[in-house]
Parts: sequence; C-alpha cells; structure tokens
Amino acid sequence: MNKNNKYNILIYLDLVAAILFPVIAVFQVEEYSANIVNGLFLILILAIMTGLLLPNIMVSWLIILLTTIAAGFLVLGYVVIPTEAKWLLVVAFPIEAGLLTVLRYYVLDWRFISKNWQDIRNYLKRYNGALKMHTRYTANKIYSKVISNIKERPQLHLWMHVSMLRWANHEQFAQLHPEEHAQYLEKLADILKKRRLAAQCH
Repeated sequence: MNKNNKYNILIYLDLVAAILFPVIAVFQVEEYSANIVNGLFLILILAIMTGLLLPNIMVSWLIILLTTIAAGFLVLGYVVIPTEAKWLLVVAFPIEAGLLTVLRYYVLDWRFISKNWQDIRNYLKRYNGALKMHTRYTANKIYSKVISNIKERPQLHLWMHVSMLRWANHEQFAQLHPEEHAQYLEKLADILKKRRLAAQCH
C-alpha cells in the first residue's frame, strides 16, 4: 500500500468518525432531559463550525480552553447530571472539532492529488510560485555548493556574504491572518528583488 492510499484511508476513516460521533453522542443522551440534549446539540454545532471555519491554531486553543472550563464545571463542580452525560458534554467539542479540523486540512485545503503529486512537491520544495523566488531548500543547496568550492580552493581566498531575514511566529500569524501574511511576504520579496542582484535572491 503506497503513501497516498494510506492517506486516503485515514481521510475516509476520519470522515466516517466525524459523521458517526454526533449521531452516537445524541443517541446516548436522548433518554436524559431536554436541557442535556439541547446542550449537546449546541456543543456539536459549535464544534462543527469551529472545525470547518477557524484556523488550526485557534481550534487548538479553543479545544484546550473550552475543555478545561467544561471539565471544571461539569466534572469537578457540583452539577446534578448523570456521569455519562457529563463526560459526553465534556468530550463532544474537542472530538468533533478535532476530527473536522483534520478533515478540512487534508480535503478542503490540500486536496490530495494522486497523479504527479511527487513532481508538485519537488517543484514547491524548490520554488515559491507566489513570491517567484527560490525556497530555503534551494538556498541551502547553493550555499553548500559555494562553501564546498571555497574549501577546495583556499589559495584563491574566496569568500561569501550571507544574510538571513527571520520572522518570529510567522506561521501562527499566517493561520490567523493569511491575506496580510501573504501581502507582507510579497512586499518583502519585491524589496529583495529591487535592492539585490538577481543571483542573490535565493
């Protein structure tokens, strides 16, 4: 079984779990009071909206925060609810939101392409089409090659100047503000292209 088939199986299993879990959860609490059933419905709706619409990092923080609060009120606090219903109310949000986040990430965002997938990955590894600049992979290749040439010819006293720009926490910013993140990178790329030689823009 190749890698793509494994991904497809995992995606299908995740989809089935995301559909079956709410059904099973509601079926388990249907014998309890209407308040518990309605509460579970609202939690599941919130989980579905969160998993499908919000960035991954925000989903992670919401899962941690809301699960902690729910556990504090329902499990540690004094609430007259059956134990089974308490645990379902606590775990419903993190489970459903997590399943849908994984499903969205692999299906809606990435859209796994079986055909020519390796060629696409190799291209994206070497070149950023949005910025029209080489990636870190290509820069490391060029750097290693130049360093090797310098070491092989010490009598020529060759040297190389290397500069690097670092943007702390840019991945988190990209998930929360994808459009602004892309605009900043494009502006930075334009500055590098205008102020540095073409051969330096790697």
